[in-house]
Amino acid sequence: MTRTWRTQIDRLPAGETLWPARVSIPLPPDSTDNQGFSVRRPNGDVVSAQHRALTRWPDGSPRWVQIDFQTDQTGEHVVTDEKSEAQPTLPVQTQQSGDSLDISVGRLSLSVTQGQLDRVAWQSNTSGVENPISIIVTTVDGTTWQLKPTSPVDVECDGSHRVQLSWNCHHVDSNGEQGLEAKCRLELLAGIEGFSFGYQFKHTLPGQDWLEIRSIEVTIDTGAQQSGKAALMQQAYHDIGLPRYARVTKQVDIKVDRVRFRPYVDDPQTIGDEHDYPAFLEGINQELGSTIAIEQNDVAILCALRDLTYQRPKTISVTPNKLVFGIWPESAGTLRLPQGRSHRQIFDFRFTDPDETIVNRILTTGNETIQPIVAWLDPQDSIHAGPSWEQAKQLDPGASGAGFFSNLLQTGAKRWRTVAEMFHYGDSPDDGYGETYPAAGRLPKDDNVEHDFTFHDDGHNIHDQWHKARELPKVWSNNEYDAIFCLALEAMRTRNADLWRKMYAAGRHQIEVDFLHYGDHWQRHRGTPAHSYDHNAGTGIIPSHQWTQGLYYYYALTGDDDVPEVVRAICDKNIEMIQRKELDAMFRFNRELGWALVALVFGYELTGDRKYIDFAQTVIDKLKENAEPPNSSKELDPIAAGYRLANLGSNFNYNTIVVGLKCFHQATGDEKALELLQRWIDVGWRNYNNRATGVKVMDLFPEAMLYLCDVTGDYTMLRKSLWQMRMFFYGFNDLYWLEGGNTTLDTKRFTRIYRGLSWYLGSMSRQQLLEGFEGELMGDDE
Repeated sequence: MTRTWRTQIDRLPAGETLWPARVSIPLPPDSTDNQGFSVRRPNGDVVSAQHRALTRWPDGSPRWVQIDFQTDQTGEHVVTDEKSEAQPTLPVQTQQSGDSLDISVGRLSLSVTQGQLDRVAWQSNTSGVENPISIIVTTVDGTTWQLKPTSPVDVECDGSHRVQLSWNCHHVDSNGEQGLEAKCRLELLAGIEGFSFGYQFKHTLPGQDWLEIRSIEVTIDTGAQQSGKAALMQQAYHDIGLPRYARVTKQVDIKVDRVRFRPYVDDPQTIGDEHDYPAFLEGINQELGSTIAIEQNDVAILCALRDLTYQRPKTISVTPNKLVFGIWPESAGTLRLPQGRSHRQIFDFRFTDPDETIVNRILTTGNETIQPIVAWLDPQDSIHAGPSWEQAKQLDPGASGAGFFSNLLQTGAKRWRTVAEMFHYGDSPDDGYGETYPAAGRLPKDDNVEHDFTFHDDGHNIHDQWHKARELPKVWSNNEYDAIFCLALEAMRTRNADLWRKMYAAGRHQIEVDFLHYGDHWQRHRGTPAHSYDHNAGTGIIPSHQWTQGLYYYYALTGDDDVPEVVRAICDKNIEMIQRKELDAMFRFNRELGWALVALVFGYELTGDRKYIDFAQTVIDKLKENAEPPNSSKELDPIAAGYRLANLGSNFNYNTIVVGLKCFHQATGDEKALELLQRWIDVGWRNYNNRATGVKVMDLFPEAMLYLCDVTGDYTMLRKSLWQMRMFFYGFNDLYWLEGGNTTLDTKRFTRIYRGLSWYLGSMSRQQLLEGFEGELMGDDE
């Protein structure tokens, strides 16, 4: 019997008639490793598809499978589990030749030998360019560190639609001493005569809390002769500010910093602009597009650095035969890179005939789009992934009465933002954290700051009278309450490409910024530290700062191969911490065990490794043991005394526990877990529905409560708690979420409220309560 999965493609890249597309589809347990898939386009054409398993069920059968195919149409595309023998247009072809792997797409060919890209050639150019990409790190003492491969090539994906390779490297000095660890990744897609090259570094040197770096420089040798030209797009030229395509034969120095929004040149005359601008137009002609072309007699090579405008400052030096990217330019001063930090840069290259019309079009549309179109999986076809995949339960934007509420969820997700930078990320904290978490009693490091000693206790930050949040050293924030998970749900629910990009940025943020790949001290090694200055003074890492649910969703949707390592490390760190005797007081009956439970469940969902779900059961047993007060006052731990079963339903410190139980039952179907969940929800219900303690939509309880309603079919708690939704929409407790315009939502406020609202609205819609609720709030007379 043929299985089908419906997917939707909403748009094609501008100017392209055929483009690669990608979607992940779930298979039910016990499915065999399929021999192949195909895709039926909206016009009925059946085309071939390439697949690879991302995750597997515990029995080893594939669970999430990533599908690559080509399309020239928008609309519904149906994936079927029947193999097509057809070949894609311009297939990717590979051939092993000794130590060298030769790869070609159309007229472009590459060779990877002993862990490095050692040759790129076009058409009949048999010699090509040798070692076209070099990356050098220079430390403050003047030592230069070259990139050297340290492992064989790992073929992560191999087929006619897509080839992806990676290899590990180290930067080494002239004596062979190792510096920054690095990983390079190469990807080629059928139909595109080009490739993407990724470079990711990690500071894993022991005994060096900070690595002081003078510069990180990437040089790209195009092999062009001096007769070549560099082509750039000037954003606004002449008195009416139209785009202009400049072709230059001399060096052009481009800056990316906080002076302007886009890349720019100090002197537009270097790109041939000698127009006499009136005073009110001065400066409009400095900004450039992000893609650069090097034109030769027989080929044009276009290059763009993805996310170029993030992580400033940068520089780009353009000559007719070479591009030099200052990932961290010397002019920026010393970079003090903290131990454990990681970052990835991706360069997109496209090769084409030296036709100015083609080159100008790509300069306009942006070469950084060398990545597949996102195909959206139909919510109902996502249920094969199991109950822990929440896509099908989210509010249907087209459901009766859903309009205003759907818009509210989407608008809230759009208003969320975080800083998409890494090197000096701490200079720009996430919205909200500078005000929410001042240090717990410490003075800032700057002794010259004049402190505020007036008392203005707000009931939470009791040390406000000692210093203001703005005086504190800035550090990064993490994905509090799992922003990745919320963004993934909302992007899928609305098929919104902008929210998908936000989810992608949040996922990379956790991999590169939140997670520390190395630390000398066990409290920081391979985990997610505290997100604000001294917010977590007791330890460097706690489970309530470590999330895997969002990473599971992110991985299923993107196939980002950096995810499994991080998820395993987080789960292993949680197990390590819970087992340490000196930290036992932290792990009694509170959010630390609740979030650990969630993390372990989704570590299991992603890896299929039973040790994570087995330890999740250990966590549940520990929660049961500590649910009630101790029998003797001698056993009363002052730290854990306030955290007991009777507090469930009151706030997020306890409600994460029932969220974890809910996730455990979703993943296992364990009846004892369901029985315990029901008992504990009954306890928490009395606190949650207590009108005297206000609206608690944002305190995570609805997520577990309404899941229980779905499982049992009894929606009494939904109906009896709708007063909370009414009061929320009347502005009680968090009016800020309901504000529109350009106001932003910090991570904690967005995620906690989104998790509550999305469950309420989805459940209300399925129970056909939403239309009446909409009419009540809007004052409809009908």
